[in-house]
Amino acid sequence: MLSPIKIMQVTYSLDFGGAEKIAIDLASGVNKNKYQTSICALDYGGKYIPLLDELGIPWYAFNRRGALDYKLWLYLYWLFKRERILIIQTHHVVQLFNAIIPALFNGIKIIHTEHEYQSFLNNPKDLQILRVLCRMCHSFVTVGNDVTEFFETKKVLPKGKIITIPNGVSLNNCTYADKKNTGKEFGFTDNHLIIGITARLEWRKDHKTLLQAFANVVKKIPNARLLIIGDGCLKDELNMYAKGLGIETAVIFTGARGDVKNILSILDVFVLSSVHEGLPVALLEAMAAGKPVVCTSVGEIPKVIVHGKTGLLLSPSDPKALASALIFILQNDTERIRLGRNAKESVRQSFSMESMLGRYETLYGKVLSG
Repeated sequence: MLSPIKIMQVTYSLDFGGAEKIAIDLASGVNKNKYQTSICALDYGGKYIPLLDELGIPWYAFNRRGALDYKLWLYLYWLFKRERILIIQTHHVVQLFNAIIPALFNGIKIIHTEHEYQSFLNNPKDLQILRVLCRMCHSFVTVGNDVTEFFETKKVLPKGKIITIPNGVSLNNCTYADKKNTGKEFGFTDNHLIIGITARLEWRKDHKTLLQAFANVVKKIPNARLLIIGDGCLKDELNMYAKGLGIETAVIFTGARGDVKNILSILDVFVLSSVHEGLPVALLEAMAAGKPVVCTSVGEIPKVIVHGKTGLLLSPSDPKALASALIFILQNDTERIRLGRNAKESVRQSFSMESMLGRYETLYGKVLSG
């Protein structure tokens, strides 16, 4: 019997985040008879560690020091060699930069994945680094057509050389007990109408526009509540901003959570107010849970949501339009149910976990045989 092919996912951290979530889904979801997987975080560990232990996925966490950490490269070289890794899959250019030399010296195949392009818009240095390094990779993957088109336009690789594999998620089947207990935790009753966002607390997610919009929503619908799920550098600033708007009693900052599935189950509507996005896993998870979604029309989101059919789209940084959309959804039960049902079916057909895993397994086979 052939030994399983050893693949290591290389991420920034083991904390809650879209790229980390996809890396863990890949590590846990591929065929265990064919692949043996692990995950390596270059900067720090995080809240995914208990899940990785539960899944039995070996993990490694380093503490990268500065832009050029030669000791880290040496550690990675010996880790790859000791574990007899055959493929590494890096997520974002910083991870590729640090892992590529240790991998090449071990004769390892390299697959690189970029989850968005906005971080390159004002960073020509990273774009040039990616342009050079990708020519040493065995495959370059993006999560959406817009991301692929950007890197083709910037001549990172010639047209047709970049592979697009959309993110995938599992359909959410939360129990009634999970839903009831989660609602109690936040003090919600059956009379509350709950809006939720899952996103890091950083500028590109534009929580301030959402808070401005919600201030108008709660004037019209006093029993509305806003759950902000996630952590980040703007946490204190956003808390103060909510207080300044006088809505602090109706807004709950949950911090980073490992039970997003349960939290999604209590939402009446899911919202994303981002000014920049790739293909957000949080959006796909909300749709898979059968939730109506209201999102800004940025990144790959318009490729996921058909306005008026599987969700509502609006321009970024427009609190009045966002408030109007949220009020419409909260006041129309029939529309909430219809949009949520259509959203779930859309994910089932186009963004399933099985489809994503199958395409990556095919890619792993091609890379090894090429």
